[in-house]
Amino acid sequence: MRNAVHQLIHRYRLSTSTGRSVDVSSCSDPHLHPEGCGGTPELPPLQLQSRGSPAPLFSVWQGWHPPVEPEQQAGGEGSGRPLRQLRHLDQHTAVSRCPHQIKIVELPSKTTVCSLLPEAKLGMVMCIKLWQPDAGSGPLLLAGYEDGSLLLWDVSQRLPLSLTDTQPGPIMCLAFDPQRLRGISGSSEKQLLPWALDKQDHLQLQDPVALINPGVSQLCIRGDGKILASAGWDHRVRVFSWKKLRPLAVLQHHTDMVLTVAFSDHQDPRHRLLAAGSKDQCISLWSIYNEGDNTG
Repeated sequence: MRNAVHQLIHRYRLSTSTGRSVDVSSCSDPHLHPEGCGGTPELPPLQLQSRGSPAPLFSVWQGWHPPVEPEQQAGGEGSGRPLRQLRHLDQHTAVSRCPHQIKIVELPSKTTVCSLLPEAKLGMVMCIKLWQPDAGSGPLLLAGYEDGSLLLWDVSQRLPLSLTDTQPGPIMCLAFDPQRLRGISGSSEKQLLPWALDKQDHLQLQDPVALINPGVSQLCIRGDGKILASAGWDHRVRVFSWKKLRPLAVLQHHTDMVLTVAFSDHQDPRHRLLAAGSKDQCISLWSIYNEGDNTG
């Protein structure tokens, strides 16, 4: 969380529920190098709320790594990292966003491999999804832009494969199912917009799904491909069947807009949880549709 007045990032260690504020007012890039910023006294213990499970479970990062000066971008002047490095996507490759372009970054060195910048003026990059197809020479990337455009990139070749207009306003979030080659996007409108990739890697829009209230912050598909969760500006989490996009549940707990949703990756379906984070500074955990319930 960042305080706009004091320029603080509050960092908590979930194993002990203790935290410390970091002053980032004078930092050039606090996301990459928070340890170089001034520290402040310890924060009060973090209060976690749990729903549907006796103990909250989280996936957390292992720690901060100091930044490394990136090499020249492959798309700019000079020579960068060879694009053959991107034939296979693994845990050492990540994606970061700049206002109008996408940078492919290799971890943990934080070395820029290449940049993706469309020829048309599509506005800022709002959301991205990178994945490795089962068949193909390299990873693909979906990007939602400020003007409502959805663009599919071939990362290895740095080429756009398909571009479609989804709506007049920004795409706030998107989720994609690589197994079924289906995706869905959300915006400030009162609808979700599903779409699919055909065999020629062309984006095909499908019928929208109406919502009661406008505004979606994030979308997440559970790992088994059965349900979809949306984080709503109306303080609610909505759950849909992913196959037919049939509404299944509305989860009401938060007192402000829900900003993020995520599913746990437990192998045992009975232990799967849905986590939701809200602007009210609370995290809710839900156990829902875990034991063979009909979600068709």
